[in-house]
Amino acid sequence: MRTRALFSFLLLIVAAAPALGAFVPAADLVGNVQGALGQNPNTTIGFSFAVGALPITVDTLALDSGTGFVSTPMNVHIWKSGTTIDVAQANISSADPLSLSNRYYYAAIAPVTLLANTTYDIGVDLPFFNQGAMFAGTVVSDPRISVSGAISGPSGTYPTADNNHINVGPLFGPTFAIGVPEPSGLAMAALSLVGLAALVRRVKR
Repeated sequence: MRTRALFSFLLLIVAAAPALGAFVPAADLVGNVQGALGQNPNTTIGFSFAVGALPITVDTLALDSGTGFVSTPMNVHIWKSGTTIDVAQANISSADPLSLSNRYYYAAIAPVTLLANTTYDIGVDLPFFNQGAMFAGTVVSDPRISVSGAISGPSGTYPTADNNHINVGPLFGPTFAIGVPEPSGLAMAALSLVGLAALVRRVKR
């Protein structure tokens, strides 16, 4: 009976697994204000973040739905701070899925592992004059990362600091999601636990 109950419980977990895939930003703002980058309209903006003691997997990139001209695909990318090579990239527009909060358009990417104790930058290349970007507010982030300052520079570059001196803290528009276990992986874990429970039951007999 206990084994059957455990099996039913694990099946519920596996059935619910797709819901775990709903987009949850790893870093976001509370009380944000929308503004425009008028002093340098063709700009790459974003923020730096440090990965904690354990590596993380990024499987989704996203762009704030309040970004101007979002009907045009824009390049959202992550690179290791101090380098000029993308480790993750997606072109995102309003044609992509919208998060349940209606806050972000997002796109799945091939999972990318970000190294522990390493600083990365994430940016979006804004190609239009007076294009909206999200900035100011209070940063909230996944405990596995820590968000630091703003990055900004000419569009298509790899800025490592707020080179345009916007001086409003992390610049939001681009963000990302940290991956969760695949449903197939959860299913395998469930089957393993069921097998273990059955073995324990047999030993007790």
